[in-house]
Parts: sequence; C-alpha cells; structure tokens
Amino acid sequence: MLSGYRENGVRERVFSFPSAEPREACGRGIQDYAPGTPGFFPYGELRGAPNVLTMRASAPLRIGQASVLTIEGGPPSAAGFLSVSAAEAEAAAFGGCQFVDFVQEAARLVIACEASGTATVALNIPNSPNFVSAERFLQAFVHDAAQPQGWAMSHGLRVLLRQ
Repeated sequence: MLSGYRENGVRERVFSFPSAEPREACGRGIQDYAPGTPGFFPYGELRGAPNVLTMRASAPLRIGQASVLTIEGGPPSAAGFLSVSAAEAEAAAFGGCQFVDFVQEAARLVIACEASGTATVALNIPNSPNFVSAERFLQAFVHDAAQPQGWAMSHGLRVLLRQ
C-alpha cells in the first residue's frame, strides 16, 4: 500500500508493509533464506577495468574433496596470484577494487595463465572437522600491461564449505 512520499533530494514513493520490522532489499536468491548454504558466491561483479577477470568453480567444496577454480580473461601466459582470505574487504588497490583483506590472508597461491588467458587452480580441502562451515574469500590478481597499474583483477568469491 502506498503511504506517501519521502523527501531526500528526489521525490520517491514509499511503500509501507503491515509488518513492524523493516524490510531489506533482497534478490540474491536462496541465500537470503538459508544463510548457511554452502557453495561459491560471487560478489563485487561488474566493476569494470581492471576488475576484468572472472572466476567460477566446477563444484561446491566439500570436506576431503577437491574442486577446480577457473580464472578467465587474463592475458596469455601471464603470472599472478590467488588470494585466500578469512575476511572480505572493499578497498582501492592496483588501480581497481580489492575484495579480500590482505591482513587476514590465509594463503596466496601462484597462478599462471595459459595461451588462452585461462588459469586453473585445484582446491583440495583436507578431511578435517576444523573446516566444517569455514568461510573464505578469494580474489585473483594477474599481471596485465594493458591495465593502468599493470594488474588485472577478478571479482570476489565467497566460499562456504560443507561436510
């Protein structure tokens, strides 16, 4: 039901709901209803150059199993690294946006692009109960002379493990 207008420099319609609790914008899908759902969840997409790399995984990670992470969009035969962090961030770095917290970085893996500009990383998770429901944040960085500060970067990728 329409309840009126709000003035904040631009007139916009405000809708009121019968609930007493404020409603937040949603649209991420099932994650809004089951926050503990394991898998790979991208964030910080559509940032533009130099955040031009894309990451995708072959399958959700499970304890004691492996998944392959594919990084696409890099220059041919370029080298770089994959940052695995315990916390996400959003900071200006390397001429673009850094989505992982280097201070809480858990691992830094060396990656190399093939002639097609694609790099793959095998993610092997040890069979340990310490990793159940662990959450990590990933971002790829590759040397790219075509970018303003010499680095191409990916979006962020949130990883939630399951048994």
